[in-house]
Amino acid sequence: MIRFFYITILFLSCSCLYKEVKEPDVEEFLELPSKFLYLKKSSENKKDLYETPWWTKFNEPYLSFLIEKSFSSNLSLKASWRRLDQAVAIKGISSSDFSPKLNLEANSIRVKSKNKKNNTNLNSIKSFSTYDTEHLIRGNLSYEVDIWGRVRALDLSSKERIKATRKDVENTALIIASSVTKLFFSIKEKKMLLKLLNEQLKTNKTLLDLIELRLSLGKSSSIDFLQQKENLLSIKAQILNVKEELEKLTNQLSVITTISVPDIDLKLIDTKLKNIPKFKNLITPLDLLTTRPDLRSNFHTLKASRYDIKEAIANRFPVLGLSLTHELTSFDISDGFVRRLSTLLASLMLSVVDGGKKSSRVKRKESISKEIGVKYAENFLNAVLEVENALVEKRYNRERLLIIKKQEELLKKTLKESTERYLNGLSDYLLVITSLQKLQNLQRSRIREETKLFITRCKLYSAIGGKWSSSIKEK
Repeated sequence: MIRFFYITILFLSCSCLYKEVKEPDVEEFLELPSKFLYLKKSSENKKDLYETPWWTKFNEPYLSFLIEKSFSSNLSLKASWRRLDQAVAIKGISSSDFSPKLNLEANSIRVKSKNKKNNTNLNSIKSFSTYDTEHLIRGNLSYEVDIWGRVRALDLSSKERIKATRKDVENTALIIASSVTKLFFSIKEKKMLLKLLNEQLKTNKTLLDLIELRLSLGKSSSIDFLQQKENLLSIKAQILNVKEELEKLTNQLSVITTISVPDIDLKLIDTKLKNIPKFKNLITPLDLLTTRPDLRSNFHTLKASRYDIKEAIANRFPVLGLSLTHELTSFDISDGFVRRLSTLLASLMLSVVDGGKKSSRVKRKESISKEIGVKYAENFLNAVLEVENALVEKRYNRERLLIIKKQEELLKKTLKESTERYLNGLSDYLLVITSLQKLQNLQRSRIREETKLFITRCKLYSAIGGKWSSSIKEK
């Protein structure tokens, strides 16, 4: 009979009326742009961009160390791994419905009976009690035949959600890598500014000493001295501002990497910017659908929601259940089980009147799926926007930097000329101090723009994503 039970399950399962859902496509919700505005085609290898961790292109060993440390200890990433564990557990729960359920039950029942007996000698009725003990062992094997694919749809939905959660983990890693890289170059920028400001402080001190000497000789006015003194104090104030920002950035880096602030070795972050990696890559907006982990997560979530619709529709049809029960009964354990009873039951259950509950559930699932699809399309447009904005920043950063360098050359000549005229008594100190302030401000702007090139490149790599995240593992 058990063999017959399993053969029946196999036959009915194979005749399941389930159909696969359609693969989601973002073009269902919007028209895809064909290319990026500022990105030209080239022969560079796509595989290098997609599969190689992009931060290694900066050739900064300490940056790579900080990112790897973050991948192993960042708390947000650890929480993402735990959410993946939860998704796997949910998959195990849904998969359990594919297997028959076996339940065992053991009972011992003691029954007291009161009886009456006529006493013929005494012409009276005598009452007495008897006790009977019944021992029962019952085994029940049950199975829901998945005719309409309800169980299969639930299982496939949970599989897609595992994939979506895995992509969420990868997206968290991408955000962490981007945040650490931006902090790294921001710290480098502050260190470069500190070095420059200290050099400018020395220059201003030298000029102050020169003016003080000229003042004692009657060749300069007190106004010249006061102007230079104020400029010197301004430099000192900016040094304090940069130091404050540097400490704040270090604290942020400490939180992301979980490295204590004293253990972050700022000496390993030098004050020189290396050559920025070249970026001439063949990429289209459509490529983002495979390289961006957040979009891949949206894809799998959308596909899971369509399986949820399948499950809700199948839930409206009759449920076919098979049940096999076997009972062993004994009134005396020493005599063994004297009675055996086996029952095979097939049941068909259909909810005839439910007040529209199941149909409303289907409509809700369909609405949720459409909402997820719209969010998928919106996130894709935001991804395209991020790439476009990074490309725009990249273009204008370079143009601004070229202009700043030309301005710097002109201001150096202006400062030299105005200084000579001042020393020769042909002009006052105002031209010198104005040229000096402009030049020093421009030098600081140049450092910010040069660093911004690297941060913008980080934004571009982060906006594109890459397949390197698929190989990330919990450490």
